[in-house]
Amino acid sequence: MKAFSSRLASISIAAAGVFAAAGAAQADNRHHRAYAHLPHTHTYNHSHGSFHSNAQGLGNAIIVGGLLLGGIALLDALSDGNGQVNVTTTTNLPTSNGPVVTWTPPSHRPPVVFHPTNKPDPAYTTRCRDHGHISVQRDAKKRFSLRRPDGSVLEHIRGGRPLQRRIANALDAFGIDTTCVIQTDARRGKEKTRLFLANGRLPRVPMGWTGADAVGRINPDNLTIARTGEGFAVQRRSGSTLAKFDTRAGARAFIDYLDRMNARKRVVFKHASGDTRFVFYAR
Repeated sequence: MKAFSSRLASISIAAAGVFAAAGAAQADNRHHRAYAHLPHTHTYNHSHGSFHSNAQGLGNAIIVGGLLLGGIALLDALSDGNGQVNVTTTTNLPTSNGPVVTWTPPSHRPPVVFHPTNKPDPAYTTRCRDHGHISVQRDAKKRFSLRRPDGSVLEHIRGGRPLQRRIANALDAFGIDTTCVIQTDARRGKEKTRLFLANGRLPRVPMGWTGADAVGRINPDNLTIARTGEGFAVQRRSGSTLAKFDTRAGARAFIDYLDRMNARKRVVFKHASGDTRFVFYAR
């Protein structure tokens, strides 16, 4: 149907051109009558002048009719089955004795349809706070803590001085000075999970960074929640555990927040015994 419309448009446009040329020729054909060689004047009350006036009016009528036919066929060819114009073109149509007429077919844009998703958002809240500086303070033998400038404790860590120095160097190297608390309300009460950030965002840590014991790739889309005897664990597909929670809601909120923060790496610090003592997530 579209091919037929295109062919009809081409034929109609060609016919419009022929009609326009014929009308213009007939309107301007003033000196090709049998008596054209005789002297005469062009007055409107003269029969010859009346003939020219009628011929010019007929030529203009033929031009307008041909242009209308070509325009209608062209609009049908540019329209699809739903009556929407897919291509917007501008055609300059010359007239015999007037200005250039510009015809632009209207463009119809279909409305954008948004499909609602029925996936509920995890019920949690986040509260991020910029501390300006997180210090490392030794509390006892093989025990130290991360503290705010006012001295309040962010996290207690069990480990010796080598682990304390490596964590302090990491905080300084990546500008980790912000914490964000993910809070989930459940029947057992409020469950809080703390993430360490750099200037309100996850730090960008290279995969080959040797300051930590391990820098592993993560993909929040592939994380699963497994029920354990003590609660729920967020695991990779391989079965390794990333974090443990008391409630399933807390585990879901943790995964969702990692996805929103574009977390793709997990930085792990271990004690001399091999146990994981400190973890933060990075881009």
